[in-house]
Amino acid sequence: LTENAYHILSKVLAANSLEEAMLRLDKAIPCLLHLESRSSEAVISRLVHRGWELREDDSAAAIQQYILAVERIINEQFFGSPECPSTWKFPIEDDGTMGDFKFANWRARRIVLYYDSLVDICLPGEERAKERNSWSSVASLYRDCITALSQRNDFSDLQIDAFQKKADEFFLEWLNLIGYDGITNYIHLLGAGHIRYFLKKWKNLHRFSNQGWEAYNALVANYWHHRTQKGRGKGGDRSKILAIAQWLLKVMMWRTGEGDHYFKVLKNSDENDNDDSSDEHGDDNDYFYD
Repeated sequence: LTENAYHILSKVLAANSLEEAMLRLDKAIPCLLHLESRSSEAVISRLVHRGWELREDDSAAAIQQYILAVERIINEQFFGSPECPSTWKFPIEDDGTMGDFKFANWRARRIVLYYDSLVDICLPGEERAKERNSWSSVASLYRDCITALSQRNDFSDLQIDAFQKKADEFFLEWLNLIGYDGITNYIHLLGAGHIRYFLKKWKNLHRFSNQGWEAYNALVANYWHHRTQKGRGKGGDRSKILAIAQWLLKVMMWRTGEGDHYFKVLKNSDENDNDDSSDEHGDDNDYFYD
């Protein structure tokens, strides 16, 4: 295995033409699910971090009140209600600094949808009215950009140009507001025209999204916790991954229809209901594979 990996790596490093490329860049299509999730997290976390900076020179009580205010609006307005709040916690590092914000796609989308309410919490006061307008404006442009990109039908050339116009407007305002430190990998793809390039080539990127595969994560986690011994079985193979791999292959076989190929001929099936032939061995093994 090591020798094979070394051989492949050597060929990749020695390649000097497009035909020898291991993966052509025009086939390295970005996933829209991850693009939206990571970009939304950036838009959210930068705003919350700005609110943190404004209170950083104040007392520790001011930071604690800010944390509670952000938790309250997210748990009671975005993800839940005052009667049935969610349980999201503000991320804090061991050294007391603000941690990274990570959300499931639907949660990040919901916060961006009600972004103005979060802006009011993070940037209070009449003296910050202009700054609040800037954050609300950039969020509105971002929503327009992502909405245009989420189209499931093929894009026309005019629609691609219209999308890029929205992406350029968002990118310019985001750059003016945050600076180059706010240009993440996915936001760079939007502003630099890379997404436009892929739209021109493939017409639609939704069909290449990893949403279907990502949906398996919850299934795998449920299988791991409820239908395996987590590698602690007595005797035999104690692999932690083998049972999940076997189950996942079975699921994929049936969902793609490939599993049907192994059951083409069934004795006593509807096609053979009028067949009076008997089992040569007289047993009950009525079904067999091709």
